Amino acid sequence: MLEALVSVKKALATATKLLGIIDRYAKRNTVEFLAARDELFRDWVVELANALRAVTEHLQAVGYRLDDIEARSELPDLLRIIDNYAEAAWREPLSERRRMFAYAAAGSVLPTMTLPRIARVERTIQELDPEDLDLLAALVDVGAVTSVQMPTGAVYQASQNAYHVWQQQKAAGEILEAAGCVRSRVPAITGPTPEIAVTFLGLEVNQVMATYIAVRRAGK
Repeated sequence: MLEALVSVKKALATATKLLGIIDRYAKRNTVEFLAARDELFRDWVVELANALRAVTEHLQAVGYRLDDIEARSELPDLLRIIDNYAEAAWREPLSERRRMFAYAAAGSVLPTMTLPRIARVERTIQELDPEDLDLLAALVDVGAVTSVQMPTGAVYQASQNAYHVWQQQKAAGEILEAAGCVRSRVPAITGPTPEIAVTFLGLEVNQVMATYIAVRRAGK
């Protein structure tokens, strides 16, 4: 393996900055490398603490009791869900997405959502980026929500502005639809402009991430 590494480094000799990538992983098991990862994770724990404070303040402001929030935070199943966010943060290379996971973990203390639904939200958020959540919140704001869920599908309550909002961020819209947060359809009568509706899962994701969205919109 050492000989192969030397050979590759010779081939890259004229691209000296690229050699840094090779050296980074050749030293992967060093104390220095592991310490850098640990420092990032400690920073995430601080972000989680800030997020818990902000989420708790928000929940209390809209009528939730602190006792109920604290009782939820002690449930073993909830702590395992938060463990999943922590593991995702450990792997995540992008700082804003790590912050997103901190607020998602904190938002999971929402007392009125069942733990199976919180777990479903966690699996969904793992597929999303901050920009996807921005679009989801914008669609909720303009009233593009599923009003009734029937066995045969959703009854759409689509606003006139929803498709315009969707078109402005179509890439994020496709991700949201693939994740089950949004549905689009071309109505038989008024087509061909698609109707856009946030699903119940999308509403739950938006509810868990409400404080994060507020922080992003405030530019913090």
